[in-house]
Amino acid sequence: MRRHLLWIVPLALLILLFALAPLGEITVPVTGNAEITEQPELPNAIATIEYKGEEGKNAFQLLEEQHDVAFEQFDFGVLVNSIDGQEANENHFWLFYVNGEQGQVGADVYETKNDDTVLWRLEESTL
Repeated sequence: MRRHLLWIVPLALLILLFALAPLGEITVPVTGNAEITEQPELPNAIATIEYKGEEGKNAFQLLEEQHDVAFEQFDFGVLVNSIDGQEANENHFWLFYVNGEQGQVGADVYETKNDDTVLWRLEESTL
């Protein structure tokens, strides 16, 4: 009799574990034309700015139209120093992302599209 109890108890615990496992999941209903995309893990940001793209305008141009921006012009493009008073410094810098991907060209070069989402993040330097 004891021998049956030795394997029944662990089996019962295993069944209970699998039965309760779905309770920790969160289900979010998606309706309409919503699309779920996996976003890359981004480092913590001190500040963020987000706006929609517009055909015929670059990401920096739209940023300047909607926010108070301090920047420096270099041969390679613009370097954003502050947005709405949130300043970059030796430990933090402004990076821009388009549709969840870090910009591969300068913000003054990237021509946005109407369905683009542009995100600026004041991030801590990893150097």
